[in-house]
Amino acid sequence: MEYFVQRFIRLRPSIEALLHNHESLGSHTSVVLFQKKKLLPTNADEDPVATLYFWSHVVIRPLGHPVPMQCSSCHVLRPWKPKHVKDDHVVHGCKTPQCGEIREYQLIEGDKLIHQGFGGKDNSRGSRGLWHHKCM
Repeated sequence: MEYFVQRFIRLRPSIEALLHNHESLGSHTSVVLFQKKKLLPTNADEDPVATLYFWSHVVIRPLGHPVPMQCSSCHVLRPWKPKHVKDDHVVHGCKTPQCGEIREYQLIEGDKLIHQGFGGKDNSRGSRGLWHHKCM
């Protein structure tokens, strides 16, 4: 099965169309696509170019950043709740009332949104999340 997935992804004309619907890949996986610049319309060099595709979700992976499974102050598991959400900034707070731990996440430099989420407002809790890409 793994060979099929690698071959299927490699031979697709556009990886963006594949990301949101490919069951084996899953939303929690990041993908690195290597291409020669001459395949890109704007470049004639043959040096390879790498593009990182990564998934984000306002609760599970804000702006593409991993979230700790445990609060470092009160040690509760899966405590994070979005307190403030903007396109370039997300703030999580621990849901334990007496704790008050806060975590801030900033947009990754060079990040570009490539695919809107499904199943609710984009990047909302009910959403399937968003896909982004960044040239490396």
